[in-house]
Amino acid sequence: MKRGFKGKMGRIMSLLVIFSLLGLSGNLMAGERRGATLVVQKKDGAQEKGELIAVKQNSILLLGYSSRADVSIDVPDIKTIRIEGKSRVWTGLGYGFLIGGGVGAGIGLLSGNDTSGWFRFTAGGKAVLLGIMFGVAGGIIGLVAGGLTGIDQTIQIEGKSDAAVQALLMDLKPKARIPDYH
Repeated sequence: MKRGFKGKMGRIMSLLVIFSLLGLSGNLMAGERRGATLVVQKKDGAQEKGELIAVKQNSILLLGYSSRADVSIDVPDIKTIRIEGKSRVWTGLGYGFLIGGGVGAGIGLLSGNDTSGWFRFTAGGKAVLLGIMFGVAGGIIGLVAGGLTGIDQTIQIEGKSDAAVQALLMDLKPKARIPDYH
């Protein structure tokens, strides 16, 4: 039985719906916004680790991991702030593989059939082969890029001028659970 335009179009549309649902499912299932994980080293040697809730004018508010209570830390008492990066290795690998595979498959399909030489490939065969090769290369690139996003960042507060400290706090605000806290 020969399939017509409706059969091919239906298959393409169902694949499009499946990929859209997979790509958007992270946003659909997202809960409330989370703040960055900070490790605050105080001048007296004490250390507090927690989720950044808000950045105020002269203090930062953390949800302490050890106490599970809000902890307000005055900026003049802070020596350093370390922002723990969230590694996106698996996300980078997945996106890199999908993008690379799609590009490779597209190149294979657009290049047409090879009828001469030792290896004779149809456009579909080349699409599969190039899709796998480009997908692996893209996956490796995505793996490295995702790993680099997980690098911790340390901010030195002690010894900075008031203007420099306020600029650093402004850079920290978007990483808070409540970024526009007043």
